[in-house]
Order: sequence, then structure tokens, then C-alpha cells
Amino acid sequence: MNKDNMNQEFELYDMGMDGFMDKAKDTKKATLRLLKYLAKQKLKILVILLTVLVGCVLNLAGPLVMGKVIDQLYEGIKLSMSTGEKFNPDSSEIVQTILILMAIYGFTSLFTYFQQYFMAGVAQKLTLGLRKELSQKLNNLPLSYYDSHKKGEILSRATSDLERIADSLQQGLMQFILSTVTIVVGIIIMMVINPALTLITVATIIISMLVTKQISQRVENYYGENQRYLGELNSDVEEAFTGQLVIKAFSGEERSVESFQAVNQKLCDANRKAQFAIFAIEPIIRVIGKMGYVIVAVAGGSFAVKGTMTLGQIQAFIQYVDICSEPMTQLSYIMNMLQSAVASAERFFELLDETEEIPDNLECKIIENPKGNVVFDHVRFGYREDAILMKDINLNLKSGSKIAIVGPTGAGKTTLVNLLMRFYEIQGGKSPSTE
Repeated sequence: MNKDNMNQEFELYDMGMDGFMDKAKDTKKATLRLLKYLAKQKLKILVILLTVLVGCVLNLAGPLVMGKVIDQLYEGIKLSMSTGEKFNPDSSEIVQTILILMAIYGFTSLFTYFQQYFMAGVAQKLTLGLRKELSQKLNNLPLSYYDSHKKGEILSRATSDLERIADSLQQGLMQFILSTVTIVVGIIIMMVINPALTLITVATIIISMLVTKQISQRVENYYGENQRYLGELNSDVEEAFTGQLVIKAFSGEERSVESFQAVNQKLCDANRKAQFAIFAIEPIIRVIGKMGYVIVAVAGGSFAVKGTMTLGQIQAFIQYVDICSEPMTQLSYIMNMLQSAVASAERFFELLDETEEIPDNLECKIIENPKGNVVFDHVRFGYREDAILMKDINLNLKSGSKIAIVGPTGAGKTTLVNLLMRFYEIQGGKSPSTE
């Protein structure tokens, strides 16, 4: 083989990579489409929301109980100091408080178990439905799609992207709901305790959300690049193994290694950027949260001195600040996890939206005494407009004759035979032009 033929062969070998690096176009559309799939399990999701709400209320009730006990102890000590009598705490109230807290946290753990159980069922059922839909789609795609896309790319969308969607929903969506409900209910309780301190906490949360939003936009792009490069890497590996004879025949080992190293470096850079953006969020959110914590502690101390807040209320309020700050930090991770799920969902839905093969016309004509002569008159054929395989083909095939067509690369025979059979089927046993 000469050098031109070798380059031509590799151009056909790499033909499926055009368009592979297209950037995800509409995140909002993919998110809404994914939510429509989740909406098919409305009852389970409603149960999950109820368990989350009850679990959060129970968990947030703990600081109130502790604050009430602290106020009782404080009033008892204060009364003892004013009267000079020895302070004897009521052991029955202490035991009662311990039992109440044990019941609260016990039921909280139970509801957390139910949340994870139902969410696992929702995620796996969604994945099962998507796999079934994908299987049906792959059976209905035309040959042109498989000819213009690498196997590794298709496998990447059907495996790694789908698994990322399932894992992100099972872990991230549950935590997202739990964190959101915890923050909302916690803010409501803090507003009842002290509106002024609540405004400080809300301002801290808003600043954290704005920072998270800015970083999440970058993470979304990085994760999209990471998934695309991962698919490209899988394609190169798969085709390098299955096409190793072709690579050796055309002395393409060096080019194959260079291609792999280039894609591997791109994947490394995209993954590094994504991981850095993710882990940069936590320190920033925690610094903002601790600043708000200090302001709340100082302001709460001044309120206690003025007598507008009790020690139990301050203790409960500070606990609620911690309870709301931790979900806010988790929420930054969860948003990034869900962003990666959306990036994978976009790639998966692109495969589902591919044009399916048009069914053959079942109204076939019955031809009496067919001769089987076939005429190709200036036929132009290709799976893509920018990669035409045949140009201006003119053939006059006589019935009963044997024909073999071999080009410079030895390819094209099967394509021509399939094309002949396709034309023959469309005509109901009759060729496009018969004698």
C-alpha cells in the first residue's frame, strides 16, 4: 500500500470522531427531561419527600429540647444563688429529657433508612427504564449511525454516562432534598427564636449560594469535557484492540499511540480542573460559614446580656447555625454531582434522539417473470455528506452474471452488495431500472 492509501484508510478509521466533541447545548432541557422520567414514580418520590420532612423536623427538634433543659438548669442555679439554697436538679426531668432525645434521634435514623431505601429503588428503576429504551433505540438505528460513530463512544454513553446518572440520582438527589428541607425548616425555626440573628445567617447562606453558583458553572463545563474525553478515550482503546491488524498492516502503531496519549492528556486536564473546582468550594463555603458563626455568637452574647435572649435560646440558635451550615457545604458538592449527571444525561439523550431507520414499504409489487437485470445510473452514495463513499456510479448488471468490485483498499464490496439488496427490496423485488 502506498502512503496515500494508508492515510485514506486512517481517515475512514477516524471518521466517527467528527462531531464527537460537540459541547452540551441545553442543560435546562436535559434537566427537565430527566425530571419527566422521575415523575413516572410520583408515589415513591412523594413518600421520600414525606420521610425527609418528618426526619428533618425530628432532627431539628433536638436543639429545642436541649435549649429548654439548659434554661431550666439556668433558672434553677439562678434561684439557688439568690436564695442561698443548695441546687438539686430534678433527676426525673433529666431522665425524661434523655428518653425524649433518644426517641427523636432513633426515629430520625429510622426515617433516614426509609429515605435511602426508597431512593435506591427510584434510581435503579429509572436506570432500568432508560436501559430498555436504549436497547430498543439501538435496534432501530440505521447502519449509517454505526458507520459514523465509534463503538467506544456508543458504549461510553450506554455504560459510563448511564451509571453516572444512576449514582448521582441515588446519592446526590437524596442529599439535595434533605439539605434543602433542612435549611428551609431550620431558617423558619431560627426566625421564631430571633429574627435579627436569622437575617445574619440568611445573608451568610445567600453569599455561599452565590459563590457556589459561580463555581458550579465552571464545574459543569469541566464535567462535560471530562465525559466527552472519557468517551473518546474508550473509543480509541476499543478500536485499537479490535483493529490492531489494520493498524499493524498500515504501520500505524506510532500514530495510534500518539492519538491515545493526546486524548489521555485532555482527559487528565479536564478531570484535574473538575476535581480542583469541586474541592475548592468547601474551604470557601466553610470560611463564609465560620464568619457568620462568629457574628451570630457575638450578637447573641450581647442579646443575652441585655436579657432579650436566654442561654438556652442562644445555644439552640448556634446549633441551628451549624445544622444549616453543614448542609450548605454538602449542597455545593451535591450541585456539582448533579451537574455531572446532567452532562451525562445530555449525552445519553443525544443518542436517544438520533433519527431511526425508516421502515421498508410493505406494499410490495408482484413482478411477473422478473429478469433481475439492474442498472445504476449516476448513483451517489455515502452515510454522510462530507464522507461520500461512491460518486457517479454507473453499472449495468445482467441477470445471472457474477461481479466483483475491488478498490485500492479492498473495501466497498459489502457496501455495494447491501446497496443493491436495499434497492431491490424497496422495489418489491424489482430493480430501479429493469429490462
